[in-house]
Amino acid sequence: MTADTGKGVETPYSASQRVVFARHGRDMTIATLVTPFKAVLSVSRSVAYEARIATLERRIAELEQRICELERHSNIERGIWKHVSNPKRQHYIPQMLLKHFVDDKNQLWFFEQDTSKTRVEKRNIKSTFRKKNVYTFTNPDGSRDYSTENSLSELESAADPVVCKIVEHARDGKPPSLTLDEREVWDWFFVTLSKRSPDEAAQLISGLLEDEDMQRMYRKRWGMAEAESINREAMGKFLQNEIWPRSFQEKWNKALSSLSGMKLWVTVSSKGQDGLIVGSNPVIRAGGHLNDPGTELILALAHDVAVSFNHKQGGVGELSGEYVHYFNRVVFNQSTKVAGRSKQQLESLRRFA
Repeated sequence: MTADTGKGVETPYSASQRVVFARHGRDMTIATLVTPFKAVLSVSRSVAYEARIATLERRIAELEQRICELERHSNIERGIWKHVSNPKRQHYIPQMLLKHFVDDKNQLWFFEQDTSKTRVEKRNIKSTFRKKNVYTFTNPDGSRDYSTENSLSELESAADPVVCKIVEHARDGKPPSLTLDEREVWDWFFVTLSKRSPDEAAQLISGLLEDEDMQRMYRKRWGMAEAESINREAMGKFLQNEIWPRSFQEKWNKALSSLSGMKLWVTVSSKGQDGLIVGSNPVIRAGGHLNDPGTELILALAHDVAVSFNHKQGGVGELSGEYVHYFNRVVFNQSTKVAGRSKQQLESLRRFA
């Protein structure tokens, strides 16, 4: 791609130099702003021009710095800037995924099954699927450790363009065609998404509360006698805050080794069909162990695109209306919170759940 300087000269620049101002709906580039100034520098550097050239060089540096700042703010507004500083309110379904489910007004209809609320509410993605300090745990010295949340944020930034590529290719009727690096990022993103939900944590903690080894560890941690009874609520909070966030890495590594050998099957629905929903427990698992030939893992990437890990078939296909209804019922029933583009759809799922 080239930029016209206005003097019949075309100057090449790379895609990485493009700065997209999505909020204003137009493209601008570093070359577009800077090239006219740089063209002046080709003028013979006579003494008369030295002062002017120095001024132009300073102006170029200022423009380039300002463009970088605008790019950074644009990324922050789109929710994909990866340098996050210890946030307390943390999304367990990331905004870079939720943006593919919003309606024409960039909002979602949202319903909580685990609260006393009975209404389907309209929300923006910033206030949806988030919880205070869900990935923060406490160090022995009492300090807060945000490393898990910050690592997840960096992974989401890397996965954002990969997810967009899969969705766009599916809508064009093309397979994902991921590079090796993109497939690695995608596998990591999928694994973490399937394991990071508070719904997943609740299931894990429920089992650990009954585990004798975990009970002994808890008593030792708090200096309790072997026969002393345990407050289950207190132990549950301990497991939630200190054990669950630390267990991610082990779970991810086990699942990742299996996913790397599975195929990707992407399906897209036709216009006019009911859309796919997203839930707090977003991945459907059909079958047994990940290495079993019949096992399949399914995730909605957008209101009209779903992706499947399986051992049989890769490529792209059509998402039937019947399958959309099946997927939505399963996600609704296995999740405590759900969201989608249609209020009527969520209300219907709630009535027949």
